[in-house]
Amino acid sequence: MGLRILSLDGGGVKGYGSLLILRRIFRTMVTEGGLDKEPLPCEVFDLIVGTSTGGLIAIMLGRLRLSIDECLLQYEKTGKAVFDKPISQNKLGKMFKQATSSALYDINKLQEEIRILLASCNMEPDSQFVEDGRGNSCKVMVCVTRGINSRPDVLRSYISSHPTQENYKCSIWEAASATAAAPTFFDPVKLAGGELFCDGGMRRNNPIDEAVNELNRELERGWSGRSLGCLVSIGTGVVEAAKISTSVTTLIKAVVKILTDSEDTAEEFVKSPFGRQLESSGRYFRFNVPQGLQTLKLDEWKETEKLNAATTEYLSKSGTGNLRHFYQSRLREYFWNFNCTKPQIFVLWGLAGVGKTQLALKFAEMIKTRLKVFWIPADQPSNFNQSYAKLLPQIHPDRQLANAIQDLPTLLEETCSELEANPAGWLLVMDNTDDFDEYRQAMDPYLPKSGRILITSRDPRFQGDVATAEDGINVLPMEREESIELLTKSIPGRLRKIPSETEEAPSYLVNMLGNLPLAIAQAAANIRDQQVSLRDYIKLFHDDMDPSSSFRVPVRDRNARDPRNAEQSVNKTWGVSLNRLRESSPSTVLLLGYMSCLHWDRIPVDLMRKLPKFRDFSPIEFRRTIARALQLSLVQEHDLGRFSVLQMHPLVHGKQLARLMQVYSSYLNEFGDLKSALLISTRALNLATAMWGPHDISTFYVRKTKIDCLQNSQMYQKALEDIDRGLEYLQSARHGSMEEEVERLGEIGNLLSTKRIILSEMFDHQAALDVSSQAVDILTEIQRMGPQSPSVESAQLVARHNQAHSLHRLARFDEAEVLNLEVLKDSLRSDGSVKVDRRSYHAFLNLRGQIIADKDNASPNQHMEALEIFNLVFQATLATHGIGSLDTWVAVNNVLSALEALDGDSRVQLTSLELFETLFSLATKQGLPRRACHPEFQCALWTFLGNLNASLQLLQSPDFERLWGMRTEFVQVCKMTQELPSLYTAGRANAAGVMLQARGRFELAEAQHREALDVLNQLPEEALAAKNVRDLFNVSHYNIMLALARQGRVYEARIYRDGHRSDISPAEETYDALEVRLERDMKDKQVYDQTVAMMASGDLVPTDQWWLDHDISLQRAQKRYGFFIKPSGTTNLVEPQLGGDIKRILTFPEAFLSRALIPQCFTLLIMDNKNLEHSFILKAIFQRPLEL
Repeated sequence: MGLRILSLDGGGVKGYGSLLILRRIFRTMVTEGGLDKEPLPCEVFDLIVGTSTGGLIAIMLGRLRLSIDECLLQYEKTGKAVFDKPISQNKLGKMFKQATSSALYDINKLQEEIRILLASCNMEPDSQFVEDGRGNSCKVMVCVTRGINSRPDVLRSYISSHPTQENYKCSIWEAASATAAAPTFFDPVKLAGGELFCDGGMRRNNPIDEAVNELNRELERGWSGRSLGCLVSIGTGVVEAAKISTSVTTLIKAVVKILTDSEDTAEEFVKSPFGRQLESSGRYFRFNVPQGLQTLKLDEWKETEKLNAATTEYLSKSGTGNLRHFYQSRLREYFWNFNCTKPQIFVLWGLAGVGKTQLALKFAEMIKTRLKVFWIPADQPSNFNQSYAKLLPQIHPDRQLANAIQDLPTLLEETCSELEANPAGWLLVMDNTDDFDEYRQAMDPYLPKSGRILITSRDPRFQGDVATAEDGINVLPMEREESIELLTKSIPGRLRKIPSETEEAPSYLVNMLGNLPLAIAQAAANIRDQQVSLRDYIKLFHDDMDPSSSFRVPVRDRNARDPRNAEQSVNKTWGVSLNRLRESSPSTVLLLGYMSCLHWDRIPVDLMRKLPKFRDFSPIEFRRTIARALQLSLVQEHDLGRFSVLQMHPLVHGKQLARLMQVYSSYLNEFGDLKSALLISTRALNLATAMWGPHDISTFYVRKTKIDCLQNSQMYQKALEDIDRGLEYLQSARHGSMEEEVERLGEIGNLLSTKRIILSEMFDHQAALDVSSQAVDILTEIQRMGPQSPSVESAQLVARHNQAHSLHRLARFDEAEVLNLEVLKDSLRSDGSVKVDRRSYHAFLNLRGQIIADKDNASPNQHMEALEIFNLVFQATLATHGIGSLDTWVAVNNVLSALEALDGDSRVQLTSLELFETLFSLATKQGLPRRACHPEFQCALWTFLGNLNASLQLLQSPDFERLWGMRTEFVQVCKMTQELPSLYTAGRANAAGVMLQARGRFELAEAQHREALDVLNQLPEEALAAKNVRDLFNVSHYNIMLALARQGRVYEARIYRDGHRSDISPAEETYDALEVRLERDMKDKQVYDQTVAMMASGDLVPTDQWWLDHDISLQRAQKRYGFFIKPSGTTNLVEPQLGGDIKRILTFPEAFLSRALIPQCFTLLIMDNKNLEHSFILKAIFQRPLEL
């Protein structure tokens, strides 16, 4: 016979729980083994090893040969006698004793109780611990610590012949008190031989390693030829996690707690080669109460009831595999005999996917030989009605035709009557009855008042409200071993082979699936369906959760008998629950969202209660919030004595986390942190695909968020790929009700609108026009499906506007104008109000102005009309939204652009200078909003400054200085909105440097160019690799070189060029070498001086041919050295309204326009279903880098 070893942990009075566990083991052994009576532990085990209280129990069971019940009685008696009267009663006294290293309890009292016990066993008080070897085959070993050197040691009830071991001579009471003498609680025990010992709890509170070591030593001698049959290890409860504290006392307690943590030892043992061998062969068993004993002190002997309750709860949940048999036995016992006096209603309730339906199926298979089994899906009233009505023809086939013409309520009532007429002959299974309120209102009235009914539900209220409080079972997840067995047995051998280095991986997978049978079965079905190895599947689950594969997609499990299809998966069930909660209890959804920010296990209820959203809730309101989640089995609550904790299932936690990440990425995307937004939205989509699968509406919404992030990051091709995946899902989605179909078509229209924007930004305007037409067709179809809806009519107008916009971008101005005018006309009601929102109507007007401005043959009156339109939109936007709106800045840029087209038109009363000063003043007083860091907002600000730079080039000195000072303040405001360095910041700084060099402010210009370089150097490496960024980088170096040389620091400029040769050389090839530029500057100065002299002598006027021949050189020189006269010709003189005789030049000189700024590229404002867009493309700005 194999050797049997019992190992008992230390833990003070919590050893009482160890005895309760042992008693349950022996009771089960009697039942399962068919024994006539319960044996003594000393008759079963060959070796009992214990530490501290475990050592005391080992001596009572093994050396004194007590039964478990006798040991329990003696344990209570000894605990009361020893711990009832400590030496120091009050807290101050205990602290004093601890500080002075005095014991809290009298060791003599413990020794006295042991001697009394020996007398009751008819043994001499000084009986030796070592037996004479006659009549007892059970050996006992207890762990102790040598007092003089703190070396671990053991005391044995037998003689060890191993050369490394010492045999101590001591009495039973000495051995028992030595192993129980916990430091600070008892003084050490001195044996007759002079050795000083205390308990062995430090590092060996779990004596499993000592037991194994002793086994190996004895196998060499006394047990030679025998092998280990089983090793049972019993703990005294999982210790509470040590809290972090700066207190020395607390720190010492934490260290002691760590040193005596038995569970750590157990985990290390089971990971060892020998431990894994024992566990895999079913020869190692560990029992330990996980909850309820953490706060119990070593000396709290009065808490036996608490010990009993926690241990009983633990034992009721242990070995779920056996509980599956218990569930079937309970159902068979309940339903086997018919009770005519009352309805027999039984409830199986628990988490989604825990196996309730499978249990019901198995029981139905077993009992169908005795009863008719009627299976009713009760997940929603429509399914119940349909299935329940079909029972009547099954009961009476001859009445099928007559019943076919009856209304539904009548059929349901007749079905109920027929079932009540023969209550003893059937079993009615109400499966998936998850909505308690729907059951009460729509199902319960039609159910028979007698007969057998089995209900499966996630709502625990069914047990107690529908069935009696005793007639139900909480179905628990499987144990890890059973889960692994289910997983591996469901997979072909060629796919389930796990290399030794990853043998823990299946345990990880079933743990992440919550040990739910349905989730595990679906994972196995996916592995079979995709023919992927278990190892690769686990790697995908752990590392990638790759949405591009369908590994995680629930497929039909062909091995299962579950009547539900693949869509009724764990994910589907929880998705329905969350959707219901959004309507009925938004605060519960919020609670789940907060919980998803934390680890899913052991979340304190008090922590949730103190959150700002729940702080003002009354206790009843907060309890109701938690109750809704408990009713749907989305969370579980555990009482730990001092406080309660919530546990969220890992899969539910994953769902909520996916939604949380989606919201967070939307926030980051809105406020300009595009890199983080894209990263988090990608992870959210991966997680959503893993949780819901790729063909779920929740995954689709997360994908839309990622599309927004890709679009704003200008990763257009990837955005189009995700749009196509979204469209594929929507086009393949099943048609539901008319409302659902309208919603589906609306989402298709939204995606098409986003696709059109992206295609337009990629300059594929024909494709954008085609997509716009598809969107119009979709909306037309929606209009045909039902009554006219204002929202659909508005969306139709926007879609037609988008068509007009695409025509405009294709330079098909006449077609665009006709369609734009139709949209404007159709947008107005008869009373003058508009059918669309204000923002959309402004977009329609802006497009009207842009079409006019871009026509080659537009008349001055038409240009004036465009300016009036742009100004009207600007004034309305500024008044409504202020400077905190992107629309305001886009609108002012449209106005500034329109002013350029009106050269010399005396009708223009608006000045660009007025616009600059107005917006500068508002921005510096009010600041810009947080969302101004978004790239689109930054682009609009950049364009505004580009228009300003053009003006600054032509303002005379006093006005230049004033406006430059305002610009400097404004730039500081803009910088405050930027989370991260961006291309816009660098471009804006370099453009300012270009303008300053044109005006001869070379030192200021140098500072601006260096700022541009600083920003560029902070961009990620992948951004610097882009051509437009690289070109700006090169030209900024080039401009620094020019600024240095123009300050007279030519030698430094050449040294700078030599140090940055690889950067400056490409720019010199395009914009000429330093020496060529300096020679041109010198010639410009000579022409300027010659012009001054000729004008002074009256020999030159601006209309002379000489002036015209040197016009370009004079334009450059006048900006740098001073104007001779007010500029004219290509300029539009606009009188300022702010006083003074300041003139504003609205157009760029042709040479500057081609190389520096292209302000028109930002001016068009268009409207999409949800987004206003201005037609800017960064490549258009930087294809010709900014330079002088």
